[in-house]
Amino acid sequence: MRKLFPIFSTATCLVIGVLISALPLSASAATLLTNGGFESGNTTGWTTWGSTLTASATAARTGNFGGLVTGRTADWQTAVINALPLVTAGKTYQFSVWVRLGTPGATSPVSVIVAQTDANPGISYLNIAAGTANSTGWTELRGEFTYSPTGTATALNIYLQCTNLTSPLHIDDAVLILSDNTWLNNGFERGNTEGWNPVG
Repeated sequence: MRKLFPIFSTATCLVIGVLISALPLSASAATLLTNGGFESGNTTGWTTWGSTLTASATAARTGNFGGLVTGRTADWQTAVINALPLVTAGKTYQFSVWVRLGTPGATSPVSVIVAQTDANPGISYLNIAAGTANSTGWTELRGEFTYSPTGTATALNIYLQCTNLTSPLHIDDAVLILSDNTWLNNGFERGNTEGWNPVG
């Protein structure tokens, strides 16, 4: 029988068929978001820019609820997370979210943007993940960023950008974790072996 061992982003070594991490692992990838999957039945922890966001059973990937975004007139008018109270300067974070379009046959480029306002003039934008959403399945967007403000930051928002303005946007299972050698599928809760490789 083949055994599965996780793929780590940090240096690892293989000793007699056993994959040993160079750093200790967390027991679980504990998300910093309180309502990333909308399972509270509301939009606590989320906001929107110029659109309507509701917790809806029709937008659920897992559990009972997902986020349903409607009434968009610009690609940046989607769901927004205020990450400023959740992060610490100098630390690196992983963010993951699943998206789907609600109109049959619809497709669209989608991306995750981190917008930061600090002592520098204007707002800085960092695209940390990109993919293509469709109506037949869920697409995961996953990336990481290092929070390094100049001076004192006054805003740090994580939001989705979707160029299809006519289709409802479904979002679910958002996760924000400190990138400290944890990984996002350590409990196999995705129903697959993503992030793991067989050895032997």
